[in-house]
Amino acid sequence: TQAVALLSEQKEQRRSSLYASASGVVALALGDNGAAEKHLAEALKLAPDDLFAHTALLGIYRRSGKWRELVGAIERELEFEASDSEKARLHAELGRISIEHLKDLPLAEKHLGQATKLSPDDPSLHHLLAQVYDAQKNHAKAIELREKAVEGFGDSFRAAVLLCEIGEIHARYLKDDEKAEAAFKEALDRDDEMEAAMEALGTLYRRKGRYAELIEIIEQRLELVDEPEQQSQLHIDIGEVAERSLRNFDAALDHYRLGLELDPTSAVAMDGVERICRRLERWDALGEAMEPLAADPS
Repeated sequence: TQAVALLSEQKEQRRSSLYASASGVVALALGDNGAAEKHLAEALKLAPDDLFAHTALLGIYRRSGKWRELVGAIERELEFEASDSEKARLHAELGRISIEHLKDLPLAEKHLGQATKLSPDDPSLHHLLAQVYDAQKNHAKAIELREKAVEGFGDSFRAAVLLCEIGEIHARYLKDDEKAEAAFKEALDRDDEMEAAMEALGTLYRRKGRYAELIEIIEQRLELVDEPEQQSQLHIDIGEVAERSLRNFDAALDHYRLGLELDPTSAVAMDGVERICRRLERWDALGEAMEPLAADPS
């Protein structure tokens, strides 16, 4: 008799849950999110495993920006989820919400830590957790997690991007130029067209006074550029390094002339050619550079 009464009570709860869900659907159709939220929450109290009511309520919380309520709803969903992969997905979502909307770094760390334990081979999760440690200024942990993510991404553009981030942390925050350089070079090993790595190495070499290596990097960038104006600017950059830092005036003149050929409107290239020609008394080269101006004074 007791079992029958319990079964009858469960049926009544299920029936009430269905009515509450239906009321929530009607309220949604009428655009009354407040009433819909109330009815769907009631449905879940009566039947916590009501997938329809749960999904609809999640949608309301997302649309209305009720992030704390959304976190609570997803955490309740975790209680009914058996699959490790699905649990990892839910923890990752909770981590993203905590970072992007709640600005709650400890909560993000908690959920993303759980996600990486449940799905240790997912490099995107390690990268996401690394960004939490960035915000906490735990640079050693941020680098460690990025290195794990690099292993997962292999020889890919994503791995090269992460290596650039590692290099940037070493250079900017840890003041370790040696490790920064190694990370940027490894990024280029994985993607030899990674311009961000080339620019970072160029900045490092310029700051350290390693001008021959700086020119090599700019020459690598030249191979990737198609636009004449961009090529011209890179030749000018090489010319300036050769002139001002290496005092190699012949090389400087060659690059200024190339810059001018690629972009005849470049006043910087023209000034460079004129300056070097006067220094070296290369009047023939200066005359050649001036010919287009004589032909078209405008």
